[in-house]
Amino acid sequence: MLIFISSTYRDLIAERQAVQQALSQGEVQPWGMEFFNSSPDKPLSVCIENVRACDAVVLLVGGRAGSLVPPAATEHTRGPKSRWRD
Repeated sequence: MLIFISSTYRDLIAERQAVQQALSQGEVQPWGMEFFNSSPDKPLSVCIENVRACDAVVLLVGGRAGSLVPPAATEHTRGPKSRWRD
């Protein structure tokens, strides 16, 4: 099972590492932005592709905001949830 870890990065490095370590102790493979390869594609597209490839998402919430994305760039996130899990 592949689990995507989503959070802001710099402020939650220790927490991300703790979650990765905990997930790795079971039959689960953690996945997140630190494992992405370099790509000429737009970062949002790469992120969405990687989330879709996972079985579940762990969301870590801290006190900082992540990237701000213009509304037009997020049109694909609206609509049925099944679009995320094709």
